[in-house]
Amino acid sequence: MDISFLAVIVLWGVFVGVVFSSIGAAGGILTSFCLISIIGVAEPNSVKPMTQIIVLATAMAFVPGYFRSSALVWPLGLLLAAGGLLGAWVGSTLSSAYLTDMKTFRPLFGVHTLLIATQIGWKLYRSWSKQTSGQSSQERAASEGVRGLSISNMALTFSYGGADYRVPAWSPYLAGFLIAMVAAIFGVGGGFLLVP
Repeated sequence: MDISFLAVIVLWGVFVGVVFSSIGAAGGILTSFCLISIIGVAEPNSVKPMTQIIVLATAMAFVPGYFRSSALVWPLGLLLAAGGLLGAWVGSTLSSAYLTDMKTFRPLFGVHTLLIATQIGWKLYRSWSKQTSGQSSQERAASEGVRGLSISNMALTFSYGGADYRVPAWSPYLAGFLIAMVAAIFGVGGGFLLVP
């Protein structure tokens, strides 16, 4: 393997890690792009699991930092993960049966990526247009952390960033299932749906 090619792969991996850990999304999409366009992997069912392994490894590296800063709602994460296990199985089963060649996978992945880019662009535009002076909610969240976490009446309740949340337990399970199913079909991480 050529040293410059290896350097490009490592630098791309660093780029993916920085983007994914800072916004919580786009890691799988950027990894798939690298595997298909830079490395030249021609088999979709090879791209998908490699991408998800990279996304998992990256997430395992940055989750402890969020835990230390009291920004992790672990019961919510566990409910998302429980639904995600079933969703990943369903999605990977569908994907391995129906998206087995690059001729079918590449256009669908391109449309999928375009929709995600549009969604992220719209969210950025809306947050930019709503900016106010003073301390932002992200700064308040960073200084306060997660508070008052409790589980009762089949719901999670907690406070974060000056806002109170009540999440029915079925909701993150269903969201985890749907997000993981889509992520497994396309071989991406799912952050583009989890973050919003």
